[in-house]
Amino acid sequence: MLEFRCNRCWFSNCADIETSGRECACQHCGQTLTVPEATEDRMARAIELIEAQSARELAPPEKMLFDEIPDDSKLRRIATEMSHVPLHQMNFSGYPRASIAQRLIANVVDGLGAIVVVAFSLWLSYWLSTQGIGESAFQNLTRHTKLTTNDLVMVSSFGVAYAIFQYFLLSTSGQTIGKKLTMIRIVCTTGEVAGFVQAVVLRDCACRLLGLIPFFSLINLLVGLGASRRCLHDYIANTRVISHF
Repeated sequence: MLEFRCNRCWFSNCADIETSGRECACQHCGQTLTVPEATEDRMARAIELIEAQSARELAPPEKMLFDEIPDDSKLRRIATEMSHVPLHQMNFSGYPRASIAQRLIANVVDGLGAIVVVAFSLWLSYWLSTQGIGESAFQNLTRHTKLTTNDLVMVSSFGVAYAIFQYFLLSTSGQTIGKKLTMIRIVCTTGEVAGFVQAVVLRDCACRLLGLIPFFSLINLLVGLGASRRCLHDYIANTRVISHF
């Protein structure tokens, strides 16, 4: 391409070298122009234009999509989030294993949640039983130093409701409240989210029953400290715990 300017509006025009000596119209004002000859200076200028255009095409964009080059697992997570795939259709095969600290914190959070539920149910039972009774606060407190039938019923009701809610989360998303906060999830070894049978029946309930065996809980913990970070209940349910970090 040859670059030359219009002698009326001074607009920079370009034309093929093969059109040298022919007439053309200015791309800006329409003035009739003659394409100049391909002199050495104009050829050098054309080469500069080609190199500048190539540099612009090869240059990186002003704003990179990522501050750093992500690994395969991060790219897979980003692609999954952008494609809005339903949870039961997602595959978490490329996600990293959850750390022992994440799993420990998740268990502590779930345990604290159970304590809060029990404490709230006891307070509610005490508050309901003391309404409309013309006794002093000291007499009410003394009378409720021992658990009553109403207290046991209230605690059992709230405890069962909390367990059902936790099991519902496990069976639908592979997460409890603690696991959601620590961004970990129970999945099958094939990558799909563990369902009710694997996450609840085999992994949780069966593990609680096996926990009645002496030293089972200790052995279960020691196995989870291995390189695979899978406890005995993970092997029983054919699951593993992945991290979203």
